[in-house]
Amino acid sequence: MRWRGGKQAHRYVRHTEDIDLGVNIAVRDFVSLADRLRTAGFDVALREPDGEDPLGGVIDVSGPFGLVQIVNFGERFPADNL
Repeated sequence: MRWRGGKQAHRYVRHTEDIDLGVNIAVRDFVSLADRLRTAGFDVALREPDGEDPLGGVIDVSGPFGLVQIVNFGERFPADNL
C-alpha cells in the first residue's frame, strides 16, 4: 500500500509506506526529543539537517509497530516557495 503524506498540501510531497508525524520545533529541541525517545526504550535513528536540507531533521522510530518517522520543519514552516 502506498500513502501520500498529508504534507503534500503544503508542497512537501513524500511517498512512503510508514507513518509520518510533522512537527515544527527548533533543531536543538528535536535532538532532545530523539534522546527522550531512546530513554523511553524506542529504537531511534536521528538524521540531523545539513545546510541544504529544507527540513529540520528526521527521527526514525522503529519497533514491533513498524516505522514511524517524525519529520521536523525546524521552524521553517510553511515552505518559502508557496
